[in-house]
Amino acid sequence: MTSPTNSMSTHKTINSADLPKELMRFAKQHSKRGRKAMLSATVRSQRHTVQEVDRKKTSDRGTYRRSWKVAKDPDGGVLHNDAPHAPYVEEDTRPHWAPLQPIIEWVLRKILKASPTNSTQTLIKRSTGLTKKGRLRRGARTAGIWLIVAVELAKKIRYKIAKKGTRGKKIMKGSQNEYFSFVKKEMEKELRR
Repeated sequence: MTSPTNSMSTHKTINSADLPKELMRFAKQHSKRGRKAMLSATVRSQRHTVQEVDRKKTSDRGTYRRSWKVAKDPDGGVLHNDAPHAPYVEEDTRPHWAPLQPIIEWVLRKILKASPTNSTQTLIKRSTGLTKKGRLRRGARTAGIWLIVAVELAKKIRYKIAKKGTRGKKIMKGSQNEYFSFVKKEMEKELRR
């Protein structure tokens, strides 16, 4: 680390090897400013993470994307996701028998491009319903075919999950370098003040 010879200057040049030591020194001397810088870096990290979720097309209905939160803590901020399925999106899972119903609904939404009104329950109701005259409801055959195709595809997906598990998206792990750069930039900004 080098600093200018002028004692009145507040400018410092920090090389990357001295960064961890300088960050600790800075945090001790300027704990309030350090916490503010860490909180700002955490907010920037949240925005970056949401962009990565969008880029990797990870969020189906948006629950995972909307669940990224920043919480204040004594050291600055904590980035977390409170969606119940967040750990399974982030990390790999071992082979397991996944529940069939959510997979069927996912197949209807994603693969068959069904409208939101074509949920599994709606398709079952349409495919089994009769009119007052005892005829099949309009669209019953089509709804029944969609449901059969969705169930068959869902069974194949479920079987693959049972054999191989799922691969995690590793959103946070893949973004660690960006997180560290946000911390560095926010700390440098506070040092310049």
